[in-house]
Amino acid sequence: MGNVSAALRSIGRAAQRAWNTFYSWATQPHIRRRFLIAAAVGAGVAILVPLTLATMGFGPAGVAAGSAAAAWQSAAYGGYVAAGSAFAVLQSLGATAGAVHLGLGLGGLAALGVVIIDPK
Repeated sequence: MGNVSAALRSIGRAAQRAWNTFYSWATQPHIRRRFLIAAAVGAGVAILVPLTLATMGFGPAGVAAGSAAAAWQSAAYGGYVAAGSAFAVLQSLGATAGAVHLGLGLGGLAALGVVIIDPK
């Protein structure tokens, strides 16, 4: 049992050293600015993608009647949409990824808040 606990202590020390190295690098002002920009862009994209898809008419219940997506589907595809086409991919995102994107967006906003508020 002594070997296992010694190995776990060694792993813990290595993890602590790795964290300290990362933290000292990540808290440099120029790196923090890059994190700030990345968090803002990531949050913006994650929030704007589902809003844009919904505005175009791609939603969880399918293509919204009378929308731009419905016009595109009618004009370009008629009753058949090829799997893997741009339209199919956008509809898949609109139907399934809205909650995921919202969660990512809120997570990005939280990260942005941490980067802005952290006094270091």
